[in-house]
Amino acid sequence: MDISRRHFIQSTLSMGALASLSLPGYSLAAPSNDFRALICVYLAGGNDAFNTILPLSEAHYRQYSKVRGPLSVAK
Repeated sequence: MDISRRHFIQSTLSMGALASLSLPGYSLAAPSNDFRALICVYLAGGNDAFNTILPLSEAHYRQYSKVRGPLSVAK
């Protein structure tokens, strides 16, 4: 079966367009009620911007270690 690039792209785009026709049904909002909730997620051990890039010079590392205390990364 020999398919040209143009035919393949047209078929792919038309299938995508047909599939997207069913999406508006998913985007309809459910009837609202007065229930409200606040959800807090605490992640222990996540990325800390102060530990992403560490200072290389001794003077800067001492300053970093002084500010971070026990949370500083060992040199």
